[in-house]
Amino acid sequence: MRGTEVIGAVILLLVVGVVVTAIVAGARRATHRAPAPGTGESHAVRQLFEYLLLFGLLVASAVGVSGLLAAVFAQGSTVAVTDSEIARSIAFTVVGVPLCVALAVAVRRGFARDETERDALPWVFYLSGTSLVSLVGALFALHDSIAWALDLRPFDPQPLAQAPVWTAVWAGHWWLGTRQRDRRPLQLHLLAGSLVGLALGLVGLGGMLSGALRIWLGLDGDVLLAGANEPVLAGAITFLLGGATWVRYWLFGALRSERNALWHAYQLLAGETAGLVVSLVAASIALDRALVWLVGDPWSTDAHRYFQSMPATLASTTVGLLALLYHRAVLTTTAQPTRTEVDRIRDYLLAAVGLGASSAGATIVVVALIEAVTDPSVIAGSGALNTLIAALTLLGVGGPVWWLHWRRGQRATPAEETVSPTRRLYLFLLLGLASLASVGALLAGAWILVDRILQEEPAAEVMRSVRFPIGILVTAGAVAAYHWAAYRTDRAHLPPPAAPQGCTFALLLGVADEQTAAETARRTGAAVWIWAREDVAPVVWAVEDIIAAIEAASVREVVVLAEEGALRTIPVNRRGVRPAAAPSVGPLPSSHAAHSPEATA
Repeated sequence: MRGTEVIGAVILLLVVGVVVTAIVAGARRATHRAPAPGTGESHAVRQLFEYLLLFGLLVASAVGVSGLLAAVFAQGSTVAVTDSEIARSIAFTVVGVPLCVALAVAVRRGFARDETERDALPWVFYLSGTSLVSLVGALFALHDSIAWALDLRPFDPQPLAQAPVWTAVWAGHWWLGTRQRDRRPLQLHLLAGSLVGLALGLVGLGGMLSGALRIWLGLDGDVLLAGANEPVLAGAITFLLGGATWVRYWLFGALRSERNALWHAYQLLAGETAGLVVSLVAASIALDRALVWLVGDPWSTDAHRYFQSMPATLASTTVGLLALLYHRAVLTTTAQPTRTEVDRIRDYLLAAVGLGASSAGATIVVVALIEAVTDPSVIAGSGALNTLIAALTLLGVGGPVWWLHWRRGQRATPAEETVSPTRRLYLFLLLGLASLASVGALLAGAWILVDRILQEEPAAEVMRSVRFPIGILVTAGAVAAYHWAAYRTDRAHLPPPAAPQGCTFALLLGVADEQTAAETARRTGAAVWIWAREDVAPVVWAVEDIIAAIEAASVREVVVLAEEGALRTIPVNRRGVRPAAAPSVGPLPSSHAAHSPEATA
């Protein structure tokens, strides 16, 4: 690219940047004038777009500065930096940095004028989002830079340039977060950063364990800390970076924050559930591979080739269990002496994971049995035996997990457990999912069955073609039947419904109009009727007087009327035994019937 073209592009971007800055400055001045009624929404919208623009300019500035540094680092090396990359870096730096600084100064002046903007959600979202983006960018750049320093990857100037830039951006926004008057809204940022650190730390630890096992088992040579692609060192770099992030965000941040619903959701989902899923999947793969080698038909008779992936599965099982046990220990330190909803959520969530693995295993067992019945020759083959081993492995791993956590709910006090919304939600979700799976399998099976019958295929082949729908249908039916029985048992232990307290029906006889009756119904929660009297002139009493008379009566059904200048209440029972020959009663007038339950229904 020629120099004149670069200069022209930079001038054009400068003009655009000046226009954008002028528009933003004008919007800020207009917003910070005397606010008019109903301008709160426009104020929030202005903040949102302002911080989005600031985020975009910040990213562009970071890309431009790191690109220029990369071009400097590439001097004297074999890495070539194109003219297009240099032009982009110059443009982003010359235009983005001044605009970003100007907008940041304007935001700071806005905070000086109105301190509430610092605690507003748009600014909190900006701080959280920018900090997380810069954190991820800095971690990846630092990882590649350290790997190059340890001779684990070839020279690349980009990570060397990006590491200090993104680290500075993250540090600056972390410092801004510490200046918040109320840091509770930043809890989501702390938990998200903890998740990033936890994931990287566990991946690095798994890589270290996997590499060490491969060396120990003789799968990767005899030298532990040498080689251009050494997995132990690569895992150690990831572990150290992720561990440092996790310590900063979790041990010195989120762990000490308020233990609200968001905090417990992180613990249960990102900690225990994710750890259990990883360990279950990895343990199932490792156990299946070992059983196939012992009693099945392995795809290779060379143990060195066959067990190449075994270290990775064992390492994944280990790190998954570590995550599960640690987060369970953290919750145990805050456990209550009685069973709480947090305990129930954890138990039923992990029970669902175990039940999913068990259901998959049971489905495969049914499929294998149908294959053996319809085609006995498959019994002598290796595929059927390996399939059965995989199914039994899933049952053997998932079944105990489900039973361990489900049994805790079954052994709890029925009076407390059966009314738990978590247990009822668990049962309803399982019943719904089992019903959907059953209907889907039934439709698919019917379609395949009719299609094969029309093609006049043999009965054994037709049966074999619907083995998967049958397996799903049988498993889903068993799951639904068992949990439906559990639901019926829960209903039998439910306490009887409490009798309604206070008045449930009031007939206002010549003492109220429609508006008074409606207000009385709203404030008492009773069904209120109004009737007019023909013997006296109607008098509308105050709502407070009517409610006081109803409450003083202390009955469920009452008639309120006026006698001698005072309200009188008469207890009634609309559900009492009526005489055999009851006098006929004409229909209510339309204006009065409007407040009856029959008319409402």
